[in-house]
Amino acid sequence: MTTTTEEEDIRDLFNIIYAGEDWDDEEAPAKDTELLSRAVLDNLLQPPQLKYYTPRSRSPTVIPSTVPIPPSTTGYAPFSPLPLLKRLQTYGHVYVPNPLSAQALALAGWVASGGAFKCETCDKVWGLGQLDTIKKEAVRRDVLLKLSRNLRSYHASSCGWRYVSTPEETVREVRSLLNPTLSSSLAPLRQALQARVLSNPTLDAVRWASPLLPEELDNLARNLDKYAQLHLQFPDQENEPAAPGDKEQFASALAFFGWYPFDSSDPDASCVQPGGVGGRTEIVRCRQCLRRIGLWKHVQDDKAMDVLESHLAWCPIRGDWYNGSPLLQPPGAEEPKRILDEISISERPKKKWRR
Repeated sequence: MTTTTEEEDIRDLFNIIYAGEDWDDEEAPAKDTELLSRAVLDNLLQPPQLKYYTPRSRSPTVIPSTVPIPPSTTGYAPFSPLPLLKRLQTYGHVYVPNPLSAQALALAGWVASGGAFKCETCDKVWGLGQLDTIKKEAVRRDVLLKLSRNLRSYHASSCGWRYVSTPEETVREVRSLLNPTLSSSLAPLRQALQARVLSNPTLDAVRWASPLLPEELDNLARNLDKYAQLHLQFPDQENEPAAPGDKEQFASALAFFGWYPFDSSDPDASCVQPGGVGGRTEIVRCRQCLRRIGLWKHVQDDKAMDVLESHLAWCPIRGDWYNGSPLLQPPGAEEPKRILDEISISERPKKKWRR
């Protein structure tokens, strides 16, 4: 009896001192293992079928002269250069009074449509027809200034263009995308211009002008000659190309400022075939503003064709972007740093001499 009482007292004392979950006896594991069902085993061996969404293809960094312009996306795409170009091309020769401009309207999501401006996202339409009723020039100018400052507000309240417009730098992206100043793009284009356009005897006396200095034109032609000698096939070309003449410089300037041979049998062509393949023509066209120029006009008239100013006013090629281009520098002027197309390759650094 005493022993039982002492054991109970010890147990009570133990519980008082050490009572708690940490001291509870663990349950003994089950002797029988629960078998997994067949469905669970099948899921382990064959994972469930998931739907994977392929990522959208990224826009190309450049579209060289030998590659056609891909179709642009439709819908609201404020940060994409090709949809911006598509909106710009709707303006063509449409007159837009200052301080409005085709570029400002296109950046705000408006396209030219039958003498008015339309949003293809919210279908809002507005125009400038009422300006003709305003007689005072100062009042007209103030109205146009107010319109230019509120281009986004004319969209519907549910339209994305009302809140986010295309950034201005996208215009420069259009030019860099479609008119890359790379020898790999300009040399085939110049070759096509020489073979298909300037080989016509009627264009021997064509008058032309360029914003480039004479030495820059010479450097441009020599740099393209250097690339053509290494990468393009010229069966009659000597080891050392001769000094570029007027036609070579003209073809180089046309290519540099984005002019392409225009073939009426394929009016939608936006690229040239390697090797200068194609029918002869006396018309050149810009694949950005789509302006066409018959070069024979500048043989008959005294007015020279300006390879830069002949683009439409809203064309992304207009501007002074060409200043400082490596192609306008003398060949080899970048040594000891070599320029290979768009990739800059530096010389191997010399190791320090150690004793």
